[in-house]
Amino acid sequence: MIKSIGHIAINAKDIDKSLDFYERVLGLPEAFRLNNDNGSLWLVYVKTGPDDFLEIFSGATKGPARAKDQEGVKHFCLWVDDLDRTLADLLARGLTIDPSGVHKGRSGCRQYFVSDPDGVQIELMQLLPESLQAKAIRDM
Repeated sequence: MIKSIGHIAINAKDIDKSLDFYERVLGLPEAFRLNNDNGSLWLVYVKTGPDDFLEIFSGATKGPARAKDQEGVKHFCLWVDDLDRTLADLLARGLTIDPSGVHKGRSGCRQYFVSDPDGVQIELMQLLPESLQAKAIRDM
């Protein structure tokens, strides 16, 4: 039986720049690294929660620009406990924040989107008690 998402894999053009974003800016701790057979860095896992990770691969090549409605993965979402406090922390760590981008989504959660150095869209979402997600969690 499926329990949850284990990890999301991301290709990074500049892994040092990506790790700075995920670790320093977003505050996600590094879990471990794996090297290629030649000893070069292959990937780094960072923790996003008790049982889940982001898997960041090094050495990506630039692909074509993605249209907002293109098929495939659109974005991934990270739960936050307090969106306003999270955005204040991100601003203090150097990320440009536009407060007008905070909104309540159709499902009833508070949302804000950021992009990593490679343009991967990340939704920061605060679960609200009246949201459809909270209701679904309670009903499970």
